Amino acid sequence: MTSTAEVGDQVVARARGMRDLVRSEAAGSERQRTLTPAIVDEMWASGLMSSFNPIPAGGVEPSFPEMIETWIEMAWQDGSFGWIGIANLPSTFAAGAYLPDEGFAEVFTAHDNRIATGGQFFPNGQGHTVDGGYRLSGSWSFGSGTGHSEYIAAGFMPMDDGEVRWISEGLPDMQVAIVPLSSGVGLAPQAVPNAEAMLQVVTSPELERLRTLVARGNVARQYVTANPDNGGARPFLAYGTLVRTQAGELGLYYLFPLDDEVQHAELVATRTQHITGLPVAGFSGTLAPGQSVFGNFGPAALGTVQAKTGNLTRVVSLAGIVSDASGRLLAFAFMADRLPGGQLVHAAGVIDAMATALAGCGCRS
Repeated sequence: MTSTAEVGDQVVARARGMRDLVRSEAAGSERQRTLTPAIVDEMWASGLMSSFNPIPAGGVEPSFPEMIETWIEMAWQDGSFGWIGIANLPSTFAAGAYLPDEGFAEVFTAHDNRIATGGQFFPNGQGHTVDGGYRLSGSWSFGSGTGHSEYIAAGFMPMDDGEVRWISEGLPDMQVAIVPLSSGVGLAPQAVPNAEAMLQVVTSPELERLRTLVARGNVARQYVTANPDNGGARPFLAYGTLVRTQAGELGLYYLFPLDDEVQHAELVATRTQHITGLPVAGFSGTLAPGQSVFGNFGPAALGTVQAKTGNLTRVVSLAGIVSDASGRLLAFAFMADRLPGGQLVHAAGVIDAMATALAGCGCRS
């Protein structure tokens, strides 16, 4: 009989055995914005990739504390490696645990359990009832781990005749679709610049907002400055979302040239400041308008606050980075818990105001 302790040690040992490889490949993962093939291959070879899965799906079913120990080990080795640990491993575990028998056979058994899953389980879309299932529409804006995944999870709310389906009073039905990347369903790029298109300026309301913020000096420190023509002659400010998948690069980009004055200052800044894939206040992810309980930021925070959001019924949090008015990069973490009923949005608004105050304070100490 295998004890729970032995299972936990086995999973952590698989992660620990990758220390040298992850360290040597860390810079490559950062450049590629996805784990290198060498790391992914070793995750499969060592059994780490499938270790959280139910036993019928090729895993060893570690306990939650053992999962946490594994994530700690992975994050200690490299932040991106740790992030993939909390993106891929529990996503595939959840698919293996909750898929009905027919779905399990199609997703896992048919592929000898060699599948990884990424995506979003949160119901960011709608499922309209059609013959044989649902037609999904929505915006699933995070793709951590999808660069080496065979399936994407997409949470949605089933709709009947245009109305949300309710399980009980106050509780809507929520489901998750497990979509094969190979199908290409819903994965057509919205606007991916090719070599010719990269030299064109895309106009949009978002772009005009960015122009305004760049003129104020607020934004470019937080975005990657690129040379889309590959010759280095025309630096651009690139704003958008890039998801690397086996189907290719998917994303929506806004590009515009930098003038000489901004170009010099911001090219220096992008080399010295941290550039992250976090949601950006007023523009992307869960900090875009209407995408979460957050979003009521003041002008100083727009384009400068980058943070991860989190909330449950009575707790709300925001943690990330911001460049203040003096150009100093600050890290912050705000949390409000034990909230009275109905106060979640109000508490998020207070945190929005605190983040805005940091962005505009000009602190020196």
